[in-house]
Amino acid sequence: MEKCAEHIAHDQHLSRLDARVLELEDANKELSRFTERITVLVDKYDETLDDHAARLAALESVPARRWEQVANYALATALGAAAGIVLSHFGL
Repeated sequence: MEKCAEHIAHDQHLSRLDARVLELEDANKELSRFTERITVLVDKYDETLDDHAARLAALESVPARRWEQVANYALATALGAAAGIVLSHFGL
């Protein structure tokens, strides 16, 4: 039994829609793969960023520790000088 022109047109339209659905499914799978790759890259970037933040904090703390050492040496020197002056007044 032959199909009428309307049925043929519907069949052709359904064939085109099926092809488009397959293309969209392929595109969706590809987007999912890209999303997974991007997620991995973002995770690696976050780890690298955390590592850099820790390294930067360590580098920034070096001058602060040096100034603390200088302040401690200055305080020890001042206390030693004061103790020397006090002891010299007592004749020791």
